[in-house]
Amino acid sequence: MQKRTVVAVIASALFLHCPKVSDVPVPTMDFSNLTDGTFEGKSDCKKIVTATVEVTVNEGRVTKIDVIDHRHGPKYGGEAIVPRIIEKQSFQVDDVTGATISGRVIERAVADALGKSKKVREGQ
Repeated sequence: MQKRTVVAVIASALFLHCPKVSDVPVPTMDFSNLTDGTFEGKSDCKKIVTATVEVTVNEGRVTKIDVIDHRHGPKYGGEAIVPRIIEKQSFQVDDVTGATISGRVIERAVADALGKSKKVREGQ
C-alpha cells in the first residue's frame, strides 16, 4: 500500500510540473535580413524540456540547424521540426505529432539564435 501511495505522489508532482502547449507559444520572427554566420540559441520550458541549437545562415537564408542538446520527456523528441523550418524559412510549420512542446522549444531556440543574427546585422 505504501508503494502505491509513493508512486501516486510522485506521479502527481510530475504531472503538476509538466509543461502545457500553451506554455510554449510558436515564435514569430521575420526570416529576412539575416546576417550570414553560425549562431547558437537556447530555450527551455520549465527546465523540463530544453534545447540548444546551432543555426547556420548563408546568403541570408537558414541553411542548417544542428540540435546540439535536447532534453525532453519520454518517447518523442521534436527534431523532426528542423527540416520543416529550413524548408519554409518560417516557424509557421506543422507541429511534430507526439512532440509538440519539444518541437516548439527547438523553434524557440532557433529564434534565439536568429535574434543574434539580426543583432549582428543591426550592429554593422
